[in-house]
Amino acid sequence: MKQITILLCTICIAVILISCAGEDNSNKSSISNGVDVPVMPNKDKTENETSEEYSDTVFKAVVLEINLEDKTMIFQRTSSTNRVKYSYTGGTDITNRYGEIMSAEQLSPGEIVEVEVSSENGKITYVNICKENFDYPGVTNFKVDKEKKIIWVGSEKYIYTDNTVFINAGKIITPDNLEDIDVITLKGYDRQVESVVVTNGHGYLRLDTTEFFLGGYVEIGDKIVESITENMVLAVPIGQYTMTVTKDKTQGSKDIIINSNEEVRVNLIEFQNEAVRLGTLSFKINPSGAKLTIDGVEKDYSKIIDVAFGTHKVVVTMKGYEPYAQMITVEDIFKEYTIELKESVAESSGDETTTKDKEKEAENKETETTTKEVVTTKKEKETTTAQTIDYAGLIGSLFE
Repeated sequence: MKQITILLCTICIAVILISCAGEDNSNKSSISNGVDVPVMPNKDKTENETSEEYSDTVFKAVVLEINLEDKTMIFQRTSSTNRVKYSYTGGTDITNRYGEIMSAEQLSPGEIVEVEVSSENGKITYVNICKENFDYPGVTNFKVDKEKKIIWVGSEKYIYTDNTVFINAGKIITPDNLEDIDVITLKGYDRQVESVVVTNGHGYLRLDTTEFFLGGYVEIGDKIVESITENMVLAVPIGQYTMTVTKDKTQGSKDIIINSNEEVRVNLIEFQNEAVRLGTLSFKINPSGAKLTIDGVEKDYSKIIDVAFGTHKVVVTMKGYEPYAQMITVEDIFKEYTIELKESVAESSGDETTTKDKEKEAENKETETTTKEVVTTKKEKETTTAQTIDYAGLIGSLFE
């Protein structure tokens, strides 16, 4: 009987030990959304059990986020991708690099700090901005070598790693999101960068319907002057600007606001006055494969061509055919042209005229025709003037 009693006691003790082990495992730290989140101790635990679950933790990290409503902070440990989240209280000490007290609102993402977590409740005891790290604000003259992971500031070289934190407007970004027009702050130790904070970022300006202004210029405040290309997109520092586009004697301006990582679209057709309205032209040219130029610029006539209202020189050439040249006036929204090239007459090698010569000849004839019309008009005006003078003389003689 005594042996049975001892056996039963042993079984009971084993059951109690297994139960306690299962309870301990259920309260270990867990990972939520890729962030280490310390589990708060159960209220019925004793003081000894709490101290076993939490031990004083001091570490250096980059601040990623401060949630003022939930009173939590997320950090990334320096030289690591390990991100942790802890709660803070009104009793948490937060100091700047000079040891002066500051509020949680004054703590910014990207700061390199030393953090202590309490062993009693798993909450933050203090957050101190490290005074030994370098802090270079207002950096503008920089280049990023993404292959070698180097940030050049003038002739100075700084190294970044896969663990370096890049932040813009409180959000994590990558080096690909940086533009050399940005203003940044570098923080780190020695020559290694732990965080890059964009203090003045950029947005984008997209220009639509650029046909008329191609080869002209776009100016954005006093920051950017660029030659206009087809449907161009420009990275522009955030801010408010007057944008001006210019082509020959046509100019237009508009006030724009560039926000971080946002795109502003401007249709350049709004800067064209009535005198430079666009017409669309369609060309049917036989034989196919001929070359079409308008005002000396080659055009793809398999598509509709936009041309400003006014007079333009059209030239069509193809080897083995007589060149075609004509001055056209665009004054309608749409007009279609059908051009038939004539085969060139075979000539002796001594008298053979090149295609370019013929093209030039055709253009000269067009110019001569225009000149003759101007001369004829001038002569007609002179004749009219002479006739008017003769009539005046005759009328005067009647009263002598």
